[in-house]
Amino acid sequence: MENRESGIRNILKSHRLNDATFSILKFIVTAGVHPQYAILDQYNSYKIGNELFAHTRRKPFAVLHPNSCLALLPEALDYDRSEKGLSNYHQLISFASFIETTKPYICNSLRVPALALLLLSKSVICSEDDYSIVCDDFISYKFPRAMDFFTIVEQATAIRRQLARALNRSLEGDLSDSHALAKSVLSFLRSNVEYILTRRACPDDNRELGFVLPSGEKLSEKGDEETLTSIRLYEAQSDSKLEDELAINRTAEKKPSIEYFCDVCQKTLLFTTAFDILRHQRSH
Repeated sequence: MENRESGIRNILKSHRLNDATFSILKFIVTAGVHPQYAILDQYNSYKIGNELFAHTRRKPFAVLHPNSCLALLPEALDYDRSEKGLSNYHQLISFASFIETTKPYICNSLRVPALALLLLSKSVICSEDDYSIVCDDFISYKFPRAMDFFTIVEQATAIRRQLARALNRSLEGDLSDSHALAKSVLSFLRSNVEYILTRRACPDDNRELGFVLPSGEKLSEKGDEETLTSIRLYEAQSDSKLEDELAINRTAEKKPSIEYFCDVCQKTLLFTTAFDILRHQRSH
């Protein structure tokens, strides 16, 4: 019996996710269900038994399903903020399903750092006039300090380009950028920057698409030398503790690889499984 309990403890320990890995998984899920997200109502009372309201882009005053984990542990949704709404812990609710019975309910939800939206939204408008960023003509970020505003914009643009570059390379079977990308995303989501998070009551469906920089130009999300240099500088300034936290990811990346020479691409590619090779062949 003792050996059995010890074995169970070892299994639980080996399957326990640290905060870094869990944050990356939540970001991946959020990207998968995007644009299904909501912002919590500012007048919510985070006590068990109270209804928790959240506003989606098309349906205001939706309710977190009372049997969801977040509704059963409402304290997890409460965080420190000033009287003006300043905080560096702002969060959004990402959800997989939305049902309407007597009320509109948000189901299968999880909380994510609000900054994640800057990396995923199709419409991001940066304004230098009031140091604000508006995503999807719905969620507004307002920064009291100009330095914080420009820092967040620079980091968001660099990571969006890095995301596009990593996605294109992964479709070719090259996963070499995965660790650097995870490190950049995690550092950005943990940015120690205070801002005010609000919503627009009547978002416009005819919003401008793309990432509009403070200069008024649209970001070209293509990898180039200037972008890669910016990414390297950003990574160099990141917290060194991330290396230890992402050790699980690095271990996973060291799985045996299969070399495969593609006649179409005319180069040798590395794949983890034979299924990945077949998927690459069918992509041509």
